[in-house]
Amino acid sequence: MAHISKSAFVRGIQCSKQLYYYKNNYNQRDALTESQRVSFKRGVDVGILAQQLFPKGKDLTPTSPWQYRQSANITQHYLQQGDITLYEASFLYGSLYAIMDIVVSTDGSLNLYEVKNTRSVKEQHLLDAAFQYYVINQAGYTISNIFIVYPTHNLEDYNNDVPLADLFVIKDITNIATERQRDIEKSSQQQIDMLSAPVPPEIKIGSQCFKPYACDFMKTCWTNISAEIINSIINDNEDKREILFNKQILPR
Repeated sequence: MAHISKSAFVRGIQCSKQLYYYKNNYNQRDALTESQRVSFKRGVDVGILAQQLFPKGKDLTPTSPWQYRQSANITQHYLQQGDITLYEASFLYGSLYAIMDIVVSTDGSLNLYEVKNTRSVKEQHLLDAAFQYYVINQAGYTISNIFIVYPTHNLEDYNNDVPLADLFVIKDITNIATERQRDIEKSSQQQIDMLSAPVPPEIKIGSQCFKPYACDFMKTCWTNISAEIINSIINDNEDKREILFNKQILPR
């Protein structure tokens, strides 16, 4: 059974074919670009720094990304102990899986914090947070609120003279997340059904290949596509052209 995480869910909303390849043909994934590596590293650094907003938490980072049930059971064990703060806590509902950056449990109710390395809350952030809310709620936990935490400055600009509370915005998105629960339920079931099919869905390349993130399987889908079709899709957009350069789909 293929498990769907928040990042996989967002992939599936962007393009179900991308999700199919991600779960069934992972070895065909495009190599990471240097900018992607830097972005991922910064995201990890921001997440670790944000943990200091909620000190003395227990780090439950899974030792393996595939230990879904074991990781969820460990989280359940600690949440049963009473009031506690957890980092990278895992939750499982059927084949849907969520790892929450920061969880603060008080009197049996959870406050959830999703950390983003961004200067504003974007649609994809609301989408994956709503997905995590759905998984955790359906797994049987009581949720008080869910927040998106993001820095106001570049991490490189931070020093110990700046109060940590001034570096981050903590935005309550509970109402947005709860309003999207039916949509999350419907979309996640569609993704589960799609992943059980023997072949990927038929979807033509297009603008969805770039937004909100550049697809990880562009070399699979864009191979042998004529320059005329490519140019009609990117429409002189230099950011899109640069992505195709970096993925070696277009020559420099």
